[in-house]
Amino acid sequence: MSKPSTNQLDFDVVKRYLLLTLNYWYIILIGLAIGYSISYYKVRYLVPQFKVDSRIIVKDEYSSWGQEYFLPGMELVSSRNRLINEIGIIKSFSMMKQVVNQLPDLRTTYLDIGNIKTTELYQTSPFTITIIKAENENKFTKQCFIKLTPKGFHLSFEKDFEPTEANLKPYQKPFEVDGFTLGLTMNGRFKKEYESKNYAFYINPTDFLAKKYQNNIVIDVENKESSILVLSLTGNHVKKEIDVLNKVAEVYIKYGLEEGNKIANNTILFVDEQLKDVYDSLVIAEYRLKGFKNESNTERIDLEGERVIPQLTELEKKKLDLEFTKLFYQQTIDYIKNNDDAEGIIVPFFINRASSLYDMMINLINNYSERESIKLSITKQNEKWDKINHDIFIQKQILINNMKSLMEKEQNDIKIIDNQIQLLNSKLNQLPEAERQYIILQRDYTINNSLYTFLLQKRSEAAIAEASNIPKAKVLDAATEYRSQYVGEKSGDIYTKNILTFLFIALGIIFILDLINNKIISRSELEKITQIPVIGEVGHNDYDNNLVLLNNPKSVISESFRTIRANIGYLIKGKEKICIMLSSSVSGEGKTFCSMNLATSYSLLDKKTVLIGADLRKPKIFDDFNLNNNMGLTNYLVHKNTIEDIIQPTAHQNLFVITSGPIPPNPSELLASEEMDNLIEKLKTLFDVIIIDTPPTGLVSDALMLAKHADVNIYVVRQNYTRKGYLRLINEYYEKKDIDHLGIVINDITVKKFGYGYGYGYGYGYGYGYGYGGGYYEDKKSNKNSFFSKIFNR
Repeated sequence: MSKPSTNQLDFDVVKRYLLLTLNYWYIILIGLAIGYSISYYKVRYLVPQFKVDSRIIVKDEYSSWGQEYFLPGMELVSSRNRLINEIGIIKSFSMMKQVVNQLPDLRTTYLDIGNIKTTELYQTSPFTITIIKAENENKFTKQCFIKLTPKGFHLSFEKDFEPTEANLKPYQKPFEVDGFTLGLTMNGRFKKEYESKNYAFYINPTDFLAKKYQNNIVIDVENKESSILVLSLTGNHVKKEIDVLNKVAEVYIKYGLEEGNKIANNTILFVDEQLKDVYDSLVIAEYRLKGFKNESNTERIDLEGERVIPQLTELEKKKLDLEFTKLFYQQTIDYIKNNDDAEGIIVPFFINRASSLYDMMINLINNYSERESIKLSITKQNEKWDKINHDIFIQKQILINNMKSLMEKEQNDIKIIDNQIQLLNSKLNQLPEAERQYIILQRDYTINNSLYTFLLQKRSEAAIAEASNIPKAKVLDAATEYRSQYVGEKSGDIYTKNILTFLFIALGIIFILDLINNKIISRSELEKITQIPVIGEVGHNDYDNNLVLLNNPKSVISESFRTIRANIGYLIKGKEKICIMLSSSVSGEGKTFCSMNLATSYSLLDKKTVLIGADLRKPKIFDDFNLNNNMGLTNYLVHKNTIEDIIQPTAHQNLFVITSGPIPPNPSELLASEEMDNLIEKLKTLFDVIIIDTPPTGLVSDALMLAKHADVNIYVVRQNYTRKGYLRLINEYYEKKDIDHLGIVINDITVKKFGYGYGYGYGYGYGYGYGYGGGYYEDKKSNKNSFFSKIFNR
């Protein structure tokens, strides 16, 4: 027999698994039903998810004071604001807490409780909860269930509660819940529909909300070349996410303005403090000068005095500037030592913007600002927190040491100026007393007036710079409902995912069932585990008798036995008289059924046929032929009856039967006896065909004893019944050639289980090409071709 091609084998495998799937259609149906049910439930009660976004443009490099608002030496803070830092500021806990505090509707969550689905009511609740007093702002309340009535509301912590007078509370009257004093007011007029609904609410802690939005907000740079930030939030309520996103942009822009004005404000405060002192000194100096003029009526200064006064005035101004600077350094050092923040650190106008001192102070202020923005968003054991504190500590020490060095330098300069002043004063002492006093008073007035004018000018410049400060960011596109998009699971995707998932689970179960099934399911499976040729296949018997070939000669089963008969003829190559033995592994595989119908098929060819019931342990044949089993093979083997006595004719011409007879105590010994050999030899002279129905080979060795008499040995395998392991023994016999002319008949084939079927165009041949055609043969059941049979049986 030629081997099937690879393509045919692949097609057979595909066919087998597809029909195996059809065999377990109910598992597929259950899987699809579960997948559909889960999908329907999920879609029906799905909480939608929406994404909203806004766009903000940030100045990549800017000065919070403009380019040069101040005179040389009066420049204020200007720093490059990188996008990565701005993202960190926006996502900071402190920023989000400001957002939450400015959106009071976030504090209370209102719910519409349905039988299965619960819906959040944001700004659409029929009532409003007001927080009158809270013991702890950062605390959740229990979920409170509300039932509204025209007179008041019923409140309970249990979902399914009965409204009673005990839990009825009037509107607008405060009530206590978990440390909160709350009030409930109706939004508008009471509607009848409110009474049939169940509502609930709970209070959210501000820190929880801030942390939630800090984690949920997503900020991306639109592209590498721009400084545009795209802020987005995803949630189940579009209006809420829009409000939060727009408030984030508002708070961030306001924060930028405040940060830009902080140093300018501090500078103005510092100048104002100095102006007070200088103004007092100026008033006193002016008062003294006027008084002296009125008393002495002296305004004339000699030539020497005119030369000395400008020099003294200039030196006094320098000394005052140095003392002013020294005082600033000392105040700054004292503040840095006694405080751990940047609120009192001022970058004064007299510090050169290009100096290292300026950079030190700006870096310290920026680090304090960064620490403030992250202190609530990270733990105190965080590596970033430790690093920034370490940087602040180092910068403070460097700044203090630097200022001390500058103070020493200022002090040395003051000493030099004092010596110069002393030298000039010695010259003034040589002038007349009245003139000398006038020069001193005039000098004090001139110095204080110049300093006062200078400070007024610098304050004015600082105020102009503050007023000219512009936001460092601008909203390009605010979050709106039109910019929102649905990002939740689509109903089609849910159905597809769940149905496919459970379909694959069902297929997996079928595949596992197939793997753990150690029974022979298909011919291709059988041919993988044995080299013994398959000489025929017999379908499932749906008739009410076992003699199918006699009672239903046009059935597909009948034709299958004719094909087996033809294939046996090919094996024996024209031998006239033959002996055929049929056996199987275990009882129940259809060995006797095949024996009876095969014997019948030969008798219908006008061949004198005898069927021997050699299964002495479980006699069966006599029932189907309506024969007596009181006398049979056992009687002959124990010499109780002759061969003529045990051969019983049947109602069918040319068909004779030797029944098993009474069950003996030693069946194996009897079948191995010389009498059995003699019986077979005598029967060969009397009959054309001898069919021996033997015991199963897997249980006893009786069949092996009889195999030597057979010209053809048929091993019966039953679909979905015979275990694969049973074939090991018969394979050994075949490989060792202990049994001649061995062939396999597959019995009880069910098309839907086998992966193919008899009667649908298969031929078994050994050169004969016999096929089972559809349409000529009659069967008990209608054999209409289904859609699948048309595909798989082409």
